[in-house]
Amino acid sequence: MVVLLINSRAWMDFVKGVYHNPRVVKVVSFILGVIVLYYLLNAGITIAQILAVTAFIMLLLMIGLAEEMDYLLKKYTILIKKGTLWKD
Repeated sequence: MVVLLINSRAWMDFVKGVYHNPRVVKVVSFILGVIVLYYLLNAGITIAQILAVTAFIMLLLMIGLAEEMDYLLKKYTILIKKGTLWKD
């Protein structure tokens, strides 16, 4: 966050570099997710607790996405009509 406040252009260059290849991002994110889940379960946290926190975070994300829903719904409606929803 400090980098974003001080030099937002550098942050955007970093983000563009990281997300340049979405497939790599997906694979790396999945692997990191599995590793984090493994350590959470070994720390004694139950899967019910993990799912509860996941639901809580999802609800917080919904607050942030609420303003963007009109745009997203229009975009995905167009993709569904074109039949390319899962290709993009």
